[in-house]
Amino acid sequence: MTAFWIIAAFIVITSFWLAADSHTLKIPADQRPYAFNNGAMAWFLSAVLLWPVTVPLYFSVRSNILRRRERARQYDLNVLADDIIKYKKLYDDGIISKSQYSRTIRKLLDIE
Repeated sequence: MTAFWIIAAFIVITSFWLAADSHTLKIPADQRPYAFNNGAMAWFLSAVLLWPVTVPLYFSVRSNILRRRERARQYDLNVLADDIIKYKKLYDDGIISKSQYSRTIRKLLDIE
């Protein structure tokens, strides 16, 4: 009987962790945008009811979403670097003034 309670406690604790992690990282349980009812709550309930299926699925979905987010962030950094280089060339060629260049770079870096 003790083994049953240990396993039940393990399932409940890992299900709570899964819900907290999915809420923190905003990982939805389906293709719709993240909301509490299709994110943390859905992951928690499915983990409690179908733990052996849900936990591996969650880790797979989690890694795919985090990988996509990293690629998007990297793309944004590459676009930002290209824009900075473009405006630097315009400044060096005398097409824009120093104040225009500084203002544009501050706006690109979101400093203003």
